[in-house]
Amino acid sequence: MKALDPTAPLAVNVMPHDARHVVARAVEADRRGIPRFVLPDAGRSTRDPWVTLGAAGAMTDAIRLGAITNPLTRRPEVTAGALQTLAELTGGRAFVILAVGGAVQLAGMGVPRPADIETLAEAAALVRAADAGEVWVATKGPRTIRAVSGTADVILLSGIPFPLIAEVAARTREITGARVAFTLHHFFDAASRAASGERLVYEMTNMRPEYAAAGGVDEALRADVLATLRTAGPLAAGARIPDDVLGRFALGPDHPDPVGSSAELAAAFGVDELVLPEASSFRSA
Repeated sequence: MKALDPTAPLAVNVMPHDARHVVARAVEADRRGIPRFVLPDAGRSTRDPWVTLGAAGAMTDAIRLGAITNPLTRRPEVTAGALQTLAELTGGRAFVILAVGGAVQLAGMGVPRPADIETLAEAAALVRAADAGEVWVATKGPRTIRAVSGTADVILLSGIPFPLIAEVAARTREITGARVAFTLHHFFDAASRAASGERLVYEMTNMRPEYAAAGGVDEALRADVLATLRTAGPLAAGARIPDDVLGRFALGPDHPDPVGSSAELAAAFGVDELVLPEASSFRSA
C-alpha cells in the first residue's frame, strides 16, 4: 500500500495482547505514514501500554504514540509521569486519551463502577499541567464535554450514529474549543463484523435516547440484545443486531479502504480526526 500523507486525520487503535506484535505494527504504521498509534490500557488482559509504547518509540521516527487509560486503575499522577517519560524518549511524540473506564473492563480489575465526571475532569487537568503532550478525553456525554472544556486538546467521541455525528461534533467544538475526533468502527468480514457488533452492544448498555432513535435501536431490539448479553455474552449479543442497524454506527463492506479515504470520511462526518481499529487499518497493508 502506498504511503499516506502524514497530515492524514488518522489514528490506529491496536489492542496490546502481544507486545512484540504491537511494536511491529507501530513500525509498519510509521513506515506507511499513519500519524497516530493508540493502545488501550486494559489491565491484566493486555500488556502494559506505556512500556510497549516506549519500545515502539525506540523503533519509529515520526508516528505519535498514545495510551487510552482511566483515573481509577491508573492514578493521574502516574499517567502524567508515564506521558512525560514517553515524551522524553520520543522527542515529544506522546499523547494520552483519558476516559471514565468501561464498566465491563473495570469490573474485571475489581473496580465497581466507572469514574465520575468530576474525577475525570480533575485527572485531565492534572495530566494537562504536566505539559508533556496532548490530552484527549474520550466521552459522548454533554456533561463531561462541558466539564473538560478548556482542558482537553481533543474530544474523542464514540457510539454516535452517523446521522448525528456532524451535529454533535460541531456542538462539542463550540463548547470546548477543542478538536474533535471520532472512533470509527468498520466491518468487512466475519471477524470484523463480530468485533463491531460487540462494541455496539457495550454502547447500547447506556446509549442516549436520541442516539438510539437515530440509530434504529428501538426498545425491543435493545431488550433482546441486553438479555442475550446477560445469558450468552457480548459476541452472541452483537450477532442479534441487524446489519442495517450496525451500518448506522459502523462502516460496512462497501467502504473497502477507510485508511486511504480518512480525509474524505473525516470531512463528511465533520470531525478533525478518526480512530480506526487495527483490522481495518492493516487489512490491505
